[in-house]
Amino acid sequence: FGQREYEPPPGVALGNVERVVDLGANVGLFGAWVLGHFPDARIVAYEADPGNAAIHRIAIEANGLTDQWRLVDSFAGTAPGTTRFVTGLYAGSHEGDGVDVPVVDVLPELANADLVKIDIEGAEWPIIADARFSELRAPIEEGSPGGDPALAAERLLAAAGYQVHHSGRKPNFGAGVLWGVRH
Repeated sequence: FGQREYEPPPGVALGNVERVVDLGANVGLFGAWVLGHFPDARIVAYEADPGNAAIHRIAIEANGLTDQWRLVDSFAGTAPGTTRFVTGLYAGSHEGDGVDVPVVDVLPELANADLVKIDIEGAEWPIIADARFSELRAPIEEGSPGGDPALAAERLLAAAGYQVHHSGRKPNFGAGVLWGVRH
């Protein structure tokens, strides 16, 4: 919140946001930001790290939001199954040599969203490269890892028909945030 990384960059107007999908939901900060700006929004959040999901679930329940905010304890992917996942690294948890976690094909969920946040530590590539991604209509807020992955993400978003907006760098991590918008 202090870095205002969820705030849309100039040129991005969100309009009416009713359905939100949060891929890589961590402990629920993006969902809290959404409900602070769109109090009637409905959120579906995906988080694969069991520790993060436990904190996230407590936040949802403690605020009485179980009717409008659903947490799915799964890895966001393009086909159902399982994957190995390194847990316990908070925002740095990622796919790798760890525990088995379920994988959910999230593209059907994204199809009906008004806003999608994707921040899944490098696992976004199969999702944004999937042919079904180009059919989405929701604005996409995508956190990309350091280096030049931002350029690759920008190209994939543009190829899927999105206009890409940059909202700057996360000062503490050096990673960028891209917004893809369809007009």
